[in-house]
Amino acid sequence: MSSARQTQSELLYLLGQLLGPLESPPSEVGDALLRRRALAQFSADLPTFIERLRSFTHPPGQAYTAEYRTVLRELSSLSKQGPTFTSNAELYRETVAQTAASVRDAICSVPTTAEARILHANSPFSAYCFIRDLCETTSQRLVWIDRHFSSAVFYRYLRHVPSTVAVTLLTWPEPKHQKANWLDFIEASRLFALERGSDKYTLLSKIDFHDRWLDCDNSLYLLGGSGKDAGQSSDFSVSPMEASTETTARFSATIKDAVELFGKTTSNHP
Repeated sequence: MSSARQTQSELLYLLGQLLGPLESPPSEVGDALLRRRALAQFSADLPTFIERLRSFTHPPGQAYTAEYRTVLRELSSLSKQGPTFTSNAELYRETVAQTAASVRDAICSVPTTAEARILHANSPFSAYCFIRDLCETTSQRLVWIDRHFSSAVFYRYLRHVPSTVAVTLLTWPEPKHQKANWLDFIEASRLFALERGSDKYTLLSKIDFHDRWLDCDNSLYLLGGSGKDAGQSSDFSVSPMEASTETTARFSATIKDAVELFGKTTSNHP
């Protein structure tokens, strides 16, 4: 992965660490004192994060000033909130969630490139991390084609995909899956659909395809195994594919004529 994209992924991780104390579990959200202490910790940790942010948005010879200022404005505004803010649980939850989404979107809007490389079979954890980082740093469109999806795809790879990204999954029809695995996958998919909505999530099924593809903002990758096995098996590889006319046509043909289980024309999730 390119150093810029890896830094972007690391910055998203640090953002999670920064906002973690604010995103309290339900049992703590009702305690105004805990919220105020969390906000104080956030304010103390903020300068370190801003320093990392500036380094990422101002690489040599470039300056992504708009993105930097957006993140700075959102996080600084949150830091300046006082007792009135922390005493209002509903306002607190909504503001933290909106700030997190806005900041993630701004960070992911900084253009980066993925370095062409193949992660060989002896690096399963690296393959898992690489795929996860690709998903989390996608900014517009993510299409994943895999015959054997499991519920793990949502919490391992798609959980922190920016809200701006249109996610499409294509898998085999229900009869080709083990019943328990399919039920788990569909239940997780239903929850994901509730959060994303039919304009940002599409679930497709089709029987006659073999290759496993991942398309992140029109950067194509051929996966050497099912995504559920990345990080769990020593037999896994990720191969960047040149976006040639032939490759693009092959990818498009795989999606063509697929059945929509959920999406813009099918609003009722199975």
